[in-house]
Amino acid sequence: MNGTVFALLCGLFSVAACSAPRESAATRAALRFEQTPCFGPCAVFVLDVSEAGNGTLTVRKPFLEGPLVHIEAGVYRGKVSKELTSAVMQAAEQVQFETLEARYDNPRIMDLPSTLYTVGTHSVEQRYGGPDLSALKASFYRLLEATEWMPVASTTEH
Repeated sequence: MNGTVFALLCGLFSVAACSAPRESAATRAALRFEQTPCFGPCAVFVLDVSEAGNGTLTVRKPFLEGPLVHIEAGVYRGKVSKELTSAVMQAAEQVQFETLEARYDNPRIMDLPSTLYTVGTHSVEQRYGGPDLSALKASFYRLLEATEWMPVASTTEH
């Protein structure tokens, strides 16, 4: 009896997995770059770039200095060039991103933001320690700075 129930459940999960809607290349995030909060003035944001180059930037706490200081909290969209996307992919290859651990952290140390990187299907969270990812981070910032970000109209009414 247990074998029959197990087989039925496996069959149902298989059918459900096959019938799940697939994301198109225009919406699936090929790149993600996220900065989490700290106790200080650091910006808090999430950048998603689809395989088709469609970028979404969600700023929760604005940048206080640098070329992105004009971007206020909110959601923005932009078209990311293939050159910028390729530069991020090359930086990821140089640090052998696919071989990195999923997390670098020391929970005893406070007041440090995490930086989360996703390239393709592999994600890495770096808060403390780990490999030098400064070239990868710099390539993501170049992408952020070189893309023209247009605010998405708010759907809430005042």
